[in-house]
Amino acid sequence: MGQGAQLYPAKTLGHVALNYRAGDGPRAARLFELIGCQVTDTGMLVDGNPFYVIRIDDQAPNPSDSILFLGVAAPQQMAFEVAVEKALGIGTDREDPAVAQYRADRDAEPELIGTHFGMRYDSLEAMEAAVEAVQAECRRDPGFGRRVQIHLLRAKRGVEEAIDARMDASPVFASAQRSCFVDYGVQAFLRTDLMAGSLFTFGHTIELDYVFTPRQAAEAGRAVAERFAAEA
Repeated sequence: MGQGAQLYPAKTLGHVALNYRAGDGPRAARLFELIGCQVTDTGMLVDGNPFYVIRIDDQAPNPSDSILFLGVAAPQQMAFEVAVEKALGIGTDREDPAVAQYRADRDAEPELIGTHFGMRYDSLEAMEAAVEAVQAECRRDPGFGRRVQIHLLRAKRGVEEAIDARMDASPVFASAQRSCFVDYGVQAFLRTDLMAGSLFTFGHTIELDYVFTPRQAAEAGRAVAERFAAEA
């Protein structure tokens, strides 16, 4: 390595800070564990609530890059949330119609409406395993399941036959009714209010992504053909 060469890129995404409501920390942290993140309880307590550091990729060369901080929301934020909910009549018979309209539009087009961050997986199998883990936890823990909704978008039909076959054979995406916004992409949107980067009232979205390359599409086609041959 030459003199002055950098070990790490000059600029990276350092961290994103997320909050949870008091008492929701363990379930919020559990969600990140289920989708394959490395979750560390730092031992720091804020008003009795744990502070977590979450690594998206535990194999990344710089452990300070692409991490999430997850801590309890400050009292000032919670007071502001109460004021917002009161002003909009959220949960009452005088709720502003814009609230229901926004939520319906956001759920119909989670990739376009509302803020989110995305995690890309290096294999479709890893992404499927993450979604299945969240689905299983929703069944195991009803309190968790009431707080997490999953929206699945399969790869577009007609782009490549091998991708269509792999989607039709997927234990997760075979029944998905909607398609990804871009060619070669597969998406799962996890909507939750267990944590938020803004207002808990409207929740937070985590996007899980996988993108086929031409080589991977061919490999997926071969794998499906081999599977059907073995079952014949």
